[in-house]
Amino acid sequence: SMQTGMVDNVTGILNGEFYICAKYMHKLDKEYYMLEGARVTTCDTPLPDWSFSFGKVNAEVDGYLFGDHATMNIKDMSFLYLPKLFFPLKVTRQTGFLIQRIGYSNDLGYIFSENFFWAIDYDKDITIGANYFSERGTQGLMEARYVASHDTYVYMSGDMIRDLKDDVDVNTRWSYVSKSKISAYGFELLADANFVSDHKYMRDFGDYRIYGNEWGNYENVFYQYYELGWDNRWADFSVYFNESMKYKDTETGYIKSTVTQEPSVSLQKYNLEFGPVN
Repeated sequence: SMQTGMVDNVTGILNGEFYICAKYMHKLDKEYYMLEGARVTTCDTPLPDWSFSFGKVNAEVDGYLFGDHATMNIKDMSFLYLPKLFFPLKVTRQTGFLIQRIGYSNDLGYIFSENFFWAIDYDKDITIGANYFSERGTQGLMEARYVASHDTYVYMSGDMIRDLKDDVDVNTRWSYVSKSKISAYGFELLADANFVSDHKYMRDFGDYRIYGNEWGNYENVFYQYYELGWDNRWADFSVYFNESMKYKDTETGYIKSTVTQEPSVSLQKYNLEFGPVN
């Protein structure tokens, strides 16, 4: 491709993720571009869910975009103007604030969300944030990820709100998710959970959780399982707790059914010559 030059009416993909169209594009060298009348988005649709329009843009491949006279668009509606705006065009994970969420719900009121992503290292990161609901209060959010190996990984996500609505069953409402396994020195800890404080939590706040965007529990079944085991040449010892519950709506409220609730301890001894014995 050309090292420098100028092209009219440009559409294309930058870094394999950012869809860009512009009235004019000036290629300054192999890595730098200047665009006029540009629109940028990550949505691969004719009418993207969100996009930014710019009067003028300077962009660096796998670097940053610096734009003048920026307008944020939702579908084809413009609602926020910024004289200057910059954000990363890098494919690798970058520490920084994520795209805000702004909206309105008849039940929650005006909605504003802001999350901060911390790329600690290539194998670990944390996201923290908050959702503000004008009718219900502020919901705190947290998500942590760590992957050391096939046998050691941690995923934890949680959110909590002090609900301002008068007719809820409980005012302090929360949910948490754990998909974690830690193995070291013959010990193994498992934590697999998807739990909530009350039967309507997912219906009220499920769409606004960090973890909940791709998961909908319409059956209202929740669970938690924890196990600590120790395996050596003489014996296999484990202690675990397993609980699952289901909420069912009724005319007068709801019923909470405990499907499973069992702590347990097991010990299996080994015969070094013949293997395990009961």
